[in-house]
Amino acid sequence: MHKICFFKGEKNKLTKDGDSLARFEINTDKLGNSWELERLLEDKLGKFTKEIEIDYESFKNLSFKNFGAQERDLALSTVLSMFTTVAFTMKSSKNSEKDVKKWKLVGGNFDSNVSSISSSFALTKRLQSTPPNIMIPEQFVLEAREALKGIPGVEIEEIKGEDLKKERLELIIAVGKASINAPRLLIIKYFVSGSDDLIALVGKGVCYDTGGLNIKTGSYMATMKFDMSGAAVSLGVVKALAENGSKQSVVVAIPLVENSVAGNSYRPDDVIICRNGMSIEIDNTDAEGRLVLADALAYISEVYKPKEIITIATLTGAIGYALGSKYGGAWSTNDDQWNKLRSCSLKAAEWIWRMPMDDYYLKALQKTKVADIKNSAKTGMGGSNRAAMFLKEFTNNIPFIHLDIASIDHCENTGEPRAPLLKTLYFYLFG
Repeated sequence: MHKICFFKGEKNKLTKDGDSLARFEINTDKLGNSWELERLLEDKLGKFTKEIEIDYESFKNLSFKNFGAQERDLALSTVLSMFTTVAFTMKSSKNSEKDVKKWKLVGGNFDSNVSSISSSFALTKRLQSTPPNIMIPEQFVLEAREALKGIPGVEIEEIKGEDLKKERLELIIAVGKASINAPRLLIIKYFVSGSDDLIALVGKGVCYDTGGLNIKTGSYMATMKFDMSGAAVSLGVVKALAENGSKQSVVVAIPLVENSVAGNSYRPDDVIICRNGMSIEIDNTDAEGRLVLADALAYISEVYKPKEIITIATLTGAIGYALGSKYGGAWSTNDDQWNKLRSCSLKAAEWIWRMPMDDYYLKALQKTKVADIKNSAKTGMGGSNRAAMFLKEFTNNIPFIHLDIASIDHCENTGEPRAPLLKTLYFYLFG
């Protein structure tokens, strides 16, 4: 076992001293943000194959020029949670050894805020990585109940079966009806006494997406277990907020479905009525995420009347073509909202880019003779912007942020889940 001690140095380097000690020098003035520190720690600590001890006393004595102590500690705790997140495995016992590094902190502990965030980060990644035959809608609800059990101020409600009909959630029913694993809407409430302002967080929970009758071809269906990443992040965020006693009341809505293929699948040309009364012509069954989010948005805006709404979803492949795999797309109806979100993303060292929210992108969706709007359009250009504008139609004019994480939900090279924008949303909502 190596004990790793940290020092301020001219160069970023890690030097082993025999089999028991290692000296990690970091140039604290040159790192521009905590993302760079996180990548440095991941690279250097990742080279150890055996158990390591982290000398936290020496680490917390490092003072960085461009970011503070909380960001410093979050970088280390995030990396350590990456190393110890146990990915799901069904390997036989003789092949069950995982490349999971063991570590322990000596000389102190992270504060409760940092520990809770990194714990939620690990939970989110585990949910993302679980195979879809196990992480079905019902299982996600069970995971949520277990993760939130005993946390003060948290209540859980599950709308399923005939109750979906009673609540007029026809879009959730339509997308999920072809699967043997029934759809549902999960509501998580964290209400703080004396907090009049309520913020809603809506996370896309498509536990697997075949594309429906517009079925995905070739390799495009692979990795669709990550289509519930918005749901996983939303659960992780509310868990960290509640554990750390946030003063901001939050309601989370997570529509949980599987977009499958069967004789009763919803079809192109179908017209379905949303809870808010809008009629939607189905142009493409592989644009299912916006449909279940539309029902959740209509439900949340009507029942809870929040002061603002945030959606987080692996919504469009187009966002990857626009921004690549480092940045997530962000849309906002309010400049103050955007400025706050941008500031929080910089603190979290998670990258977002503001995209245009313009009625221009809605026009192609309004070209229908049989309904108020279509769920997709034939043109391939501006697809992410059209999806954001579609969602806005169901927010009842409440200030709105949309986050498209389809390009950043997992690492292309390793397949590892990323728990995207969890820290950004935590900082934004903490209050």
